Amino acid sequence: MPDAPATSPPDGAEEPDHLAARTRLGLAVGAAVALLVSWLVAVGGLAAGEEAAFEAVNGLPGWVSSALWPVVQLGSILLLPAIALVAVLLADGRAGARVAAAGISAWVLAELGKAIVDRGRPAAILDGVHLHGDVSSGPGFPSGHTAVAAAVAVAVAPLLPARWRPLLVLLPLLVGLGRMTSGAHLPLDVVAGASIGAITGVAVDAIVSRMGRTT
Repeated sequence: MPDAPATSPPDGAEEPDHLAARTRLGLAVGAAVALLVSWLVAVGGLAAGEEAAFEAVNGLPGWVSSALWPVVQLGSILLLPAIALVAVLLADGRAGARVAAAGISAWVLAELGKAIVDRGRPAAILDGVHLHGDVSSGPGFPSGHTAVAAAVAVAVAPLLPARWRPLLVLLPLLVGLGRMTSGAHLPLDVVAGASIGAITGVAVDAIVSRMGRTT
């Protein structure tokens, strides 16, 4: 019996592996550009409009910061093991490892960035900063919470249907806003943190996916 003719995807569609590769590449390039620009600007101090943007967010009522606090915890390195465990329960061990590796790597890179750039927290640079909750001292660029949140968002993306994945951008966005409302970070801190997390998440996802094809 002759073999059935091979079918090709409809016009405009792509093979899943190719689509994943292009998604990774686009996300990584975009995040790398954002990271480079924010890094170069932050080294020289505040960006044009950064003070006004921070004051607009930080000046929101205190209840906004309180409402965002639970979401901000999803970017905490201390909560990462619990998030990885949830990924294991919902999917498998590889998913949990991807979440853990992405989150830890993003946090380490963010801490390294703070040591290199050494830009202070908002209260050390600006006057009239509203502080809500326990705000860390020391360097603020980049935001570690936002980095972890972005890395986790990228890491869990494969666990969701494609139509729901764009909603994951809300995680680092809300975490970053929460850190600004609390007075912990300036806007470029958040941009750089999200960029580091996205790049780390993409790198870890690519490595884990390649390992899966070779085992």
